[in-house]
Amino acid sequence: MSPSMFSCANGPKASELDVATGWGDLGSAKAMLEKHWDTWITEEDFAWLQKIGINTVRIPIGYWSLGANYCLDTPFQNISEVYEKSWSRVLRAISWASKYNIGVLIDLHGAPGSQNGQPHAGTSDGKIQLFGNEENVKKTIAALSHLTRQLVTVSNVVGIQILNEPQNIPLLPEFYNRVLGVLRKTSPEAARFPFYIHDGFDPVQFSKYVGRRKDFVVQDHHSYFVFTPEDSSRPVGDHISNVNTSISSFLVATSKRARHNLVIAEWSCALTPGSLSKLPNGVTRQAARHSFCSTQSSVYLSTTAGWSFWSYKTENCDSEEGWCFRKAVGRSLPSKFSVWDNHNEGGKAEHSDGGKQDFHVDLGRTVSDQKSLHFVLIQIRQEPVQFAAELQAEGNFRNLRLEGESVATPINGKLPPVDPRLNRREQRLNNTIANKPYANDRDRSSVGSSVNLPVIPRKIGFRVGSSGSAAVPWTVRRSREKTWTTSLGYQNGYAAAFTFASFQGSRLGFKNQYMEDTLAALASSKSIKPGDEGAYRKDFMNGLAEGERKVEQAIARGATVADAQSF
Repeated sequence: MSPSMFSCANGPKASELDVATGWGDLGSAKAMLEKHWDTWITEEDFAWLQKIGINTVRIPIGYWSLGANYCLDTPFQNISEVYEKSWSRVLRAISWASKYNIGVLIDLHGAPGSQNGQPHAGTSDGKIQLFGNEENVKKTIAALSHLTRQLVTVSNVVGIQILNEPQNIPLLPEFYNRVLGVLRKTSPEAARFPFYIHDGFDPVQFSKYVGRRKDFVVQDHHSYFVFTPEDSSRPVGDHISNVNTSISSFLVATSKRARHNLVIAEWSCALTPGSLSKLPNGVTRQAARHSFCSTQSSVYLSTTAGWSFWSYKTENCDSEEGWCFRKAVGRSLPSKFSVWDNHNEGGKAEHSDGGKQDFHVDLGRTVSDQKSLHFVLIQIRQEPVQFAAELQAEGNFRNLRLEGESVATPINGKLPPVDPRLNRREQRLNNTIANKPYANDRDRSSVGSSVNLPVIPRKIGFRVGSSGSAAVPWTVRRSREKTWTTSLGYQNGYAAAFTFASFQGSRLGFKNQYMEDTLAALASSKSIKPGDEGAYRKDFMNGLAEGERKVEQAIARGATVADAQSF
């Protein structure tokens, strides 16, 4: 992303470690990196992203960014002072994102021991020493536990990715099981939090893995067309055709196996000279790239829960449009984004109603990592329940037990405040569905805090039963119990469509996860009878479809989401 940062790097000049051990001494390396962190991504970037409709950023980090305690007995131990103020920059980025109503997906891009032996995982020696090394596994779990404890209650942190592009070895599923088992137990909030796993480039295997689980786990698949000899020589027209046909069908099947918890968290507009060398008469390279890029955007958005573009920018954006989101916007990609306008030509339509655009972008804190900053578009929008502005960069340490081992974990002394918009939004939602069937029979206190249904999505889709989220309480007379349960599904689905849409024109992406977690909460509180689950699911999807149909009509007519219910 930033070749100039490697000009005085050490060794192969390829990895984070090479940069941190170069530049003459640690002081110089630290100064150079801190300047980069303070200038490469600024608050203006978040303002621009909000303006064009992006709603989530992905921040790739390495374990070394978490502080000296997490660098012990690693290649970064003797240079950990270089990263003394790295974590505070991550928190600053989360705070900026919160200010502009942008979600953040934190991605552990580099794990202790390296999960793939690639330079973008932190080191240049090519060694994969995470799996099968108990000490490195424990260090990785400690780092992820730290991230979970720090961020799980921050409303605009929409998820944590456990590893980026790990080597797909037989131990990988077992590793994921172990990590998820620990993280889920860190707090009640963590039990419901969205964790992302990369599929090791075996989407079939890990869609089955996610499909067997019931918790909020999302499969991440990366899609590129430049890294194999076959792709490098294939004409761009063939790539476009494959994306529209075989790849599209494959993603539909993969998403279905994964309970629709699938995202394309990395893709780009990049093409090799070979792919662009044989164009039909009259077709320019720019036109070919636009078609290739817009086709991917459309297919990934329609077949999965969302996509992420790699990367946000490069030092040479003007000549690297395929990898530079800022350059591609308005050229290979649309000028503005909306999940309600997914045309086959990449959603070329622009909406003047910029505040209603709902796309998520993974924007990261870039360091010297050659794969540092990218965008994620996810068809979900979180409603901030807590602001990130008061996150504390520094904390006291206490010892916690992790699978029998003592690990140091920082504890924040102050949590972000509750967003006062919640109460207003809850009232507005209740008002908007008053004309639905049996609405007059509801008792606002009957379900309320006991079920705490999530009408205000907090994370990458929602969270059931989490403190601070608003609720849609419903009850009816016993004589209508059977009708009530099916009607409840319809009204929950209908309300979800408007709740998401009312926050910057967003859309529910992980529909099945949202519905099943809500249904589990209802069953736990005995608010739905055994045997009525099937009717609830059917009615929820019908209600959601009807609500989304009205939102689409409103947006097409230039009306507000509030006006949509009159259509």
